[in-house]
Amino acid sequence: MTPVPTALKTCTRCGLELPATSDFFYGHGHRHYLRSHCKECGRALTRAWAKANPEKKAVADRAYRLANLDSLAAKDRTRREANPEKTAARVRAWVQEHPEASKAHKNKWVREHPEERRTARKRWWDSRPEYGRQAHAVRRARQLGGHITKADYRAILAEYGMTCHLCGEPIEAMADLQFDHVVPLARGGQHAKANIRPSHARCNQRKGAALVKDEAERDVPASNDLVTAHRPSANRT
Repeated sequence: MTPVPTALKTCTRCGLELPATSDFFYGHGHRHYLRSHCKECGRALTRAWAKANPEKKAVADRAYRLANLDSLAAKDRTRREANPEKTAARVRAWVQEHPEASKAHKNKWVREHPEERRTARKRWWDSRPEYGRQAHAVRRARQLGGHITKADYRAILAEYGMTCHLCGEPIEAMADLQFDHVVPLARGGQHAKANIRPSHARCNQRKGAALVKDEAERDVPASNDLVTAHRPSANRT
């Protein structure tokens, strides 16, 4: 069977002769009726109108978004999932350019999604246990009036390894790892790298606020170099 040749249609704007199908011409009203200009010329007309009428364009865009919230959200989600790195870069750039709007948006989301916020915070802290230990130690040192500096737990592990400084035995699992203040915060010890060593959780709990004996044999600094103010107290641990 001989295929029926496709009729041609001439664009009234650019003068090109194109197949008279919806692939090249927009429909208008009845499905069998095509506009007089081709799609490329139609897009050019739309861009020119938008540039000449920014306020009307903004109103039209807003009305379209309100009428198609679900479909636009689905398209946006698909686009973000397909381009995670590009999306993250665009978000960072927007946050840097609009710090106040970003802060307001974040605060609004936190107020409207308290459960999701708690879940996200827990997931973040669980994936970064060293930050949790750092925050707890800083808070406790501040409560006790001790000297506070930033302790780099990764550097401490790199220097001393996964070995308990209290019993000398290896620490087999991260879940059993704690960082002990050689001179306890309750006795005026510093929250600083020089005063912190890896330890087993059970050894650290057993030690409490006591001072380590035979410090020279364990290759830790002497207490006099670490204590900023000797304030023993039976109620502090």
